[in-house]
Amino acid sequence: MNQRKFINITHLRIGLLGTKNLRLQKQLHRQLQRGEMSADLPDDENNYWAEAIEDGDEFYFRVNGTTVEITESEFGRVIINPSLYYFSTALELHVRIKWAADGVLFSKAERRRPQDIG
Repeated sequence: MNQRKFINITHLRIGLLGTKNLRLQKQLHRQLQRGEMSADLPDDENNYWAEAIEDGDEFYFRVNGTTVEITESEFGRVIINPSLYYFSTALELHVRIKWAADGVLFSKAERRRPQDIG
């Protein structure tokens, strides 16, 4: 019997520690279905939308069309803490995405193109 495979995509707002409280307030505001708050988050090199993707037992991190393969542990940690600061998983993935976008690749797994992923 052929089982249907589901892909879980978690949308994340990655950002600097200085925007952490505002990001959390906006997330809570959306979850309570109160629409958007008037205060805007910066949208720049260090504050942006990303996707953590779970595809069976494979995990990916995608920003602006650049995708890198990540571990299950990194997947969980970046969802729990999407803030950029020294030694955070978010910062490690931020650097890896930047390097991948610039054509610097670490392994065969990270050479997969976004269109190769479901």
